[in-house]
Amino acid sequence: MLTDEQRLAVESIDVSVLVAAGAGSGKTHVLVERFLEILSRQEHVSVTDIIAVTYTRKAANEMRSRLKVRMEELVAATSGYPQEKWRRCLSELDAARIGTIHSLCETILKTFPEEAAVDPEFSVLDELEAAQLLAESLEEAIYQASTCDAESQNLLANFPVETIKDAVRSMVKSPIKFAEAAAKLGQMSNDDLSKNFLDMVDGLKSRIVADVLNDRRWHKLINGLKSAAFADETNRLEQMRRQAIALSDQFMGAAKHDANAAFGCLREITNVSGKGTIGGNSPEAKTCALR
Repeated sequence: MLTDEQRLAVESIDVSVLVAAGAGSGKTHVLVERFLEILSRQEHVSVTDIIAVTYTRKAANEMRSRLKVRMEELVAATSGYPQEKWRRCLSELDAARIGTIHSLCETILKTFPEEAAVDPEFSVLDELEAAQLLAESLEEAIYQASTCDAESQNLLANFPVETIKDAVRSMVKSPIKFAEAAAKLGQMSNDDLSKNFLDMVDGLKSRIVADVLNDRRWHKLINGLKSAAFADETNRLEQMRRQAIALSDQFMGAAKHDANAAFGCLREITNVSGKGTIGGNSPEAKTCALR
């Protein structure tokens, strides 16, 4: 069964259609029915003439499986020429171009290797091979940078190696965004760069504060602290508990109107500590741990 909106998307095969919906709302079902609608209404089109591109192999396999089931149903429900047509479509389904964007590009490149200037025997790296190759390349690049010019050595001296690796991985995953950012940065003055950096930091602080504010684990933790008081007010754990609660209250008060202040409270909470022995084996400490 199709809703009115789904039916419109299925039957409008003469125009481009964008289907935007959440998980489990029936997008794959709509795609399958649209696939069948094209075959049903356009006599000259065969299964292998249609290209269906998915994000993952799992989605491609699911779509192929659903098409097989629906075609089998159509073969059983029809007779004569329509039945022969669906039987032919079913036999062609294994050759249907249903797959990821990577598999589609691979097919095109191997069909026209000379035009693309690539080796026709190339293979696509799987995720494990790609990750290993990137790791090896990063190690080699960092080693070369350490023996290179002063600017590269200065970069390595001022930033943790893992931070640099993470930045490079992001560049590799989003080369177009990196190229655009590099071109933009090249046109900026030092003052503009500083302002842009500070804006980015402020944005990051705001996101962190919002994430904490919306995290149920945070609220559960604070409620647990508030209900786990020690009878002895001089107990080191009690002093730390009160300090953490006071800072959490300040955080909650600042979170909605001052992200910088709220972020500062979070930093202070991570630095809450006590000096000396805190009696971790006392009955109260054990009770606090259980809570």
